[in-house]
Amino acid sequence: MPILNREKALRCLRKDRVLLAGLLEGLDQQAALELRDGPDGWCLLDILCHLTDFEHIFADRARSMLAQDEPRFPPVDHLALVVTNNYAQQDLNATWRRWLQGREAFINWLEGLDEAQLARPGIHPETGAMTILHLAINTVLHDVDHMEQISRVIGRGSLAQ
Repeated sequence: MPILNREKALRCLRKDRVLLAGLLEGLDQQAALELRDGPDGWCLLDILCHLTDFEHIFADRARSMLAQDEPRFPPVDHLALVVTNNYAQQDLNATWRRWLQGREAFINWLEGLDEAQLARPGIHPETGAMTILHLAINTVLHDVDHMEQISRVIGRGSLAQ
């Protein structure tokens, strides 16, 4: 069995829901706006909005990979999304629900793919060629980076090296 497989990717995508829920537990809108990653860094709400935006971006990319032959994805301007999607005015709980809904939809969609579909390629703007399976795993890795950031912001420590 290959090291990278659908079952492991789906299991980790599901675990992210539990881990992120644990980090956000007990936090309210005020804390989400006040707790920051450094004086000029993103607040907790910005981080969750970013995760929510990228949940949809990753899912859209995966769907494009299935529908098109080797689509090329444009780079995403992370900072522009903060302004365009008005992160500062978003509601923490509503954003959390949007992230959960996006994650559930992505997991359900991935569950319906066969091995040939999971191997469909696309071209990532930073890393080059990747498959739908690689994109699913990259989604988990992206989440972990930001969960570590949230942990640091809320004062529960950092694992960054």
